[in-house]
Amino acid sequence: MLGLRQKISCGLQILSDEIRIVVIHPGSRSLSMKRCHSEPLAPGVIQNGKIVNEEAVSEAIRHIAQMLGIRGAGIYLSVPTSSTILRKSIFPVMNDKELRNMIDVELNSGSQMPFKDPVFDYVRLGSAAIANPEEKVGRKTKPKQEEVLIFVSPAQVVESYVRVVREAGLKPLSVELESLASFRLLLQYSERSKTQLPECFIMINAESARLEFSIFVEGIPVFLHSVADVGAGASYAKTVTTELSRIMYYFSYSISTKQEDIQALYLLGAEDQLAELPRRLREVFDGQVHTISLEGLLQEQIDAVQAYAIPIGLALKGA
Repeated sequence: MLGLRQKISCGLQILSDEIRIVVIHPGSRSLSMKRCHSEPLAPGVIQNGKIVNEEAVSEAIRHIAQMLGIRGAGIYLSVPTSSTILRKSIFPVMNDKELRNMIDVELNSGSQMPFKDPVFDYVRLGSAAIANPEEKVGRKTKPKQEEVLIFVSPAQVVESYVRVVREAGLKPLSVELESLASFRLLLQYSERSKTQLPECFIMINAESARLEFSIFVEGIPVFLHSVADVGAGASYAKTVTTELSRIMYYFSYSISTKQEDIQALYLLGAEDQLAELPRRLREVFDGQVHTISLEGLLQEQIDAVQAYAIPIGLALKGA
């Protein structure tokens, strides 16, 4: 059994067809993966990112936790990108409690949200570009304003993921998007390889049956996109390149405020995808294409370690 007195951190990824958990122990030069395991899920247990059979998912997590010796441990988990939207808003500069209340009011005031009962998190983006920020209105000074990026998910989906983890005997410590876990892993990779991340880049997480795209500008996610039922072989590669071309065009003309190009592409995924995809991606992407290898980040040599990229990125939050 794995003793919980040592400093460990656990990451959990729930996919439509399997569950992945890792237990890592941070080292001075590289990370040590103490345990990892994947458990298949029956078809239909999770559909379109929503848990249909909570009992089956909870039982699978409980089985892994018992096998890895982490029953009762705290764990960092992810929720599907497909159920999450990004939006930017401008608010007066205020403290966190006041800002959270303001966002809550905005999201629940009939602002054309695609779902009810939203839960959210946010990132402050800095002062908003407005005319005459100190303009006086009567005897009062118009307050300074700031731009805020808001991540919004349906409460029902998030609560369902948290509930199955608790029912399995684990303690959810945080819930976040897979793209943020990928970014945390990329920061670790950049530090270890002594390379600097460009201002604007795209990440692709190439799972066996789905794709996750995310664009970051100055360390902030500005675009998220998930593709399910990707296919296999030549069909898979064709889907990746087609979606990438569409995303780059959309970013340049609908999202980018500076009309800047995406400077680099970082690729995560299982070993079978990483072998062929870089060459195909270079056919449609003019910038640098980097494959993020996890072998250089871990002390151990573990088979199929690339498949655990997201759980490792989640676990790094507590490392």
